[in-house]
Amino acid sequence: MTTKRIPYRAVTPDTSFGMYSDAFDRPCLGMCEAPCNMSLRSAYGWPLSNGSQFYASQFYAAGNKKCPESFMMQLAPGISTANVTDHVYAYSGIAVDRTAIGAPTTIFSGEVFQSLSSHYGGTLVSTTQCVPVMVSNPVSPSLVGEEHVGKMLLGFGAVNGPVNQVPYASYLAGTISNRYEPEYRAGGSKYAVTCVVNPRNVFEYRLVTLDLRALGKGSNLAQYLTGGETCTPTEPTISNKLFAMAGIASKDLVQEHQGVDGYVETLVEFSGQYRKPPYAFQDSRNALEDVLGLVSALAVSKMVVIGYIVLASALNDRGGDSSALIKVTRLGTDSSEALWLLIPPAGSLIIICVLSFLSFRRNWAPVGRGFEGISRQRPNRYAAESLYQIISLGISTKRISQED
Repeated sequence: MTTKRIPYRAVTPDTSFGMYSDAFDRPCLGMCEAPCNMSLRSAYGWPLSNGSQFYASQFYAAGNKKCPESFMMQLAPGISTANVTDHVYAYSGIAVDRTAIGAPTTIFSGEVFQSLSSHYGGTLVSTTQCVPVMVSNPVSPSLVGEEHVGKMLLGFGAVNGPVNQVPYASYLAGTISNRYEPEYRAGGSKYAVTCVVNPRNVFEYRLVTLDLRALGKGSNLAQYLTGGETCTPTEPTISNKLFAMAGIASKDLVQEHQGVDGYVETLVEFSGQYRKPPYAFQDSRNALEDVLGLVSALAVSKMVVIGYIVLASALNDRGGDSSALIKVTRLGTDSSEALWLLIPPAGSLIIICVLSFLSFRRNWAPVGRGFEGISRQRPNRYAAESLYQIISLGISTKRISQED
């Protein structure tokens, strides 16, 4: 058993987005041309200098279909905080390493991958393709810099009830601190959080490998997604489309229980209380920032449901085409020195083939004597020195027997 690498036409979402025209034609991400009069009641917008507006919506207006950020409440439980060195989140049973955060789900889902998997079945070992990944946390406390598509300011908080009631403020404080703060447990205590989502410079292209036989290699899941060296895609895909999706990804989580009794339970649960490093992102300052960054990555990875797709291929000198590794069976070894062992049997085969061919000639014999034919009288001993003689001997013997 050995492996063989074959070309693979992997795909990834491209930079295209929809154009807003009226209330019944609003894609998840799009551009409202100047002068823009669209209502942003169900969308977030970033005004551009030319008077147009780039926006991100939670639902398709037509058909009320969900956009990627609408799934974050369901996908957040896949975030792993127990051991980020194993994997940082899981999606559809795929463990994602911190080197492949935000890689598109087209790598392990969609028609192209399903077709590859169906064709090769259990012999498929892994795939490798050039896709954008999130290499640093887009969530930070910094407000420096001009306004641009994808930049968002998040603000939320919690207030404790009377004495001996649920200490909501303490729970929220525990997500950004690695030590116990008893003052936030007092009745009436308040705690607020503000941070900025700035995804403009957090992406880079990497050769990402999906290992379909990862069980027993360090991960507790059978399939594992890791990032490798950087690559240069044949068609760039990092654009406002990714920035806007990363910016609004946390919308539902930071608004959980807004204005009612309760708190941001999902974020608190998966951030953990007083959790110390290591975090998924090397530049995360605390657990809450880390989880908010992973939520942005999850939303970006799910963007396969919108827009179009392009080949996830790299330039030949920076990664080359996508490929898949399959298991095959072959004879022999992969050592080039072993080819010398073919000389004796190959020589023997040539000699046998030559002798076999010559032995069918009428007057040929290996000792150089010709054959004058078989006497009609039965000899005392039969002898033959070629296949032709054996055949002739058999025919003659049969004829003599019939005449007798």
